[in-house]
Amino acid sequence: MIEITRAETEQDLEQANRLNREYLGWCVEQSRNRLGEELDIEELYGHSQADQDAFMADTGRLLLAKENGVAGGIACLKKIREGACEIKRMYVQPAFRGRKLGEQLLCRLIDEARAMGYSRVLLDSDPYMSNAHAIYRKMGFVETEPYTEAEMAGNDYSRHMIYMELVLK
Repeated sequence: MIEITRAETEQDLEQANRLNREYLGWCVEQSRNRLGEELDIEELYGHSQADQDAFMADTGRLLLAKENGVAGGIACLKKIREGACEIKRMYVQPAFRGRKLGEQLLCRLIDEARAMGYSRVLLDSDPYMSNAHAIYRKMGFVETEPYTEAEMAGNDYSRHMIYMELVLK
């Protein structure tokens, strides 16, 4: 049985870092193969490590989907401005796919955002992540203009990104 929990222990953080690096490696490969863009995995990983404190803060979340103590999915949320948070690093390993874990992680993040008093949830996503886009749309996200706090905002790669927003009621 899969359980979704907040990352709290050193082991949780190790598993989160492993999943994050795997996800970023996949993104680098997809960007190269599908868009002809070269991304620096170490730079991306550095951004993610810098965000870890924000994910672990009272205003953020770092969730893991685990089966028998082994994490196979990750989802993060951080405050980006008053009333608004951003979803980052949604990833489910191939061996864990087909069980609606992405939806479960996203629903949990939305519930957590609502409970923390956020009124808007934003995200950016690479164009080749069509399965993720379908889940976001199913949950009520709509495409929006780029927002200044986005990781890729202002750099050349940002022209490829899809920006989405969910207004919480």
